[in-house]
Amino acid sequence: MKAELVSDAHAELGEGPLWDIRTSELLWVDIPAGVVHRFDPRTGADRPFDVGRYVGAVVPRAAGGYALAVAEGFALAFRLNPDQSVTSIEDGVTISNGIGWSPDDSLLYYVDTERQAVDVFDFDAQSGGATNRRELFPVEGPGAPDGLVVDAEGLLWVALWGGACVRRYSPDGVVADVVEVPAAHTTKPAFGGPALTHLYITTAAGDEPHAGGLFVAQPGVAGLPANAYAG
Repeated sequence: MKAELVSDAHAELGEGPLWDIRTSELLWVDIPAGVVHRFDPRTGADRPFDVGRYVGAVVPRAAGGYALAVAEGFALAFRLNPDQSVTSIEDGVTISNGIGWSPDDSLLYYVDTERQAVDVFDFDAQSGGATNRRELFPVEGPGAPDGLVVDAEGLLWVALWGGACVRRYSPDGVVADVVEVPAAHTTKPAFGGPALTHLYITTAAGDEPHAGGLFVAQPGVAGLPANAYAG
């Protein structure tokens, strides 16, 4: 399966794609540029806005607008609570990536890139607590695991930084599918579209003509809706 270019954004470090069901747009960020992108697949238009500082993630707020993780805000693995307090989830992290939940919200999947593996926590959806971290499965090269997303069947789609692809893994580590991306530095996949059947993929700058662009594939499986931040 091959991904196709949908926005030739030439981002320095594209990351954090997320489907906004309110606007039917794909949100994503260019971290060092401090830009939040809002891509409308119906028209192909992109509506970026400048944050003015490094921005690591964007999520819709239930009350309206967006919540942003900016340079002064987050590092390593933290949880932002609805009251806007911050709770540390895990310390001793090298390059914090990944983050996705099983369809029943009982497990939280997580990537600490330099461990070359996908880890898993037991997750309590009521409290937001994540405990009992352990390795779920190792990730073989080429490339290193970066962002991930979970589909409606409970399988994990993992971007391979330096691997020019996104792999679909079963929870026991078996590769079930591969999406080839014409940019070596794939960063994170996300499901979007009206039925959440489009797999969008962000990338970072590199030697390829469309590196740093936003790509899409048709994987034949649907994703799970993203939750808005309650605060």
